[in-house]
Amino acid sequence: MNLDIFMDEHEREQHEEAINQICRQFPEQQEFIRQSYLEKLTPLSSEAQIRTYLAIIVSRQVFALLERHIPLTDSSPHLADFSPIANTNLT
Repeated sequence: MNLDIFMDEHEREQHEEAINQICRQFPEQQEFIRQSYLEKLTPLSSEAQIRTYLAIIVSRQVFALLERHIPLTDSSPHLADFSPIANTNLT
């Protein structure tokens, strides 16, 4: 991961966990997920004054990309059910 876009190690870990959570839901799309997440995060990160919700915003954007690019079945996870940082402590 490009460390220049993170303010500190905690923020890097938060984004890494968000990526990993999406990858667990779509294991066949791991490369696409990681690349898309970083592409979406980079411009937001450079301009964000409040960074607390970046993982949520970027995760939802990546999830939307996945919904457009891969066929989802009735058993696939849906955006409304997605919580990218459910187990992460926001500070």
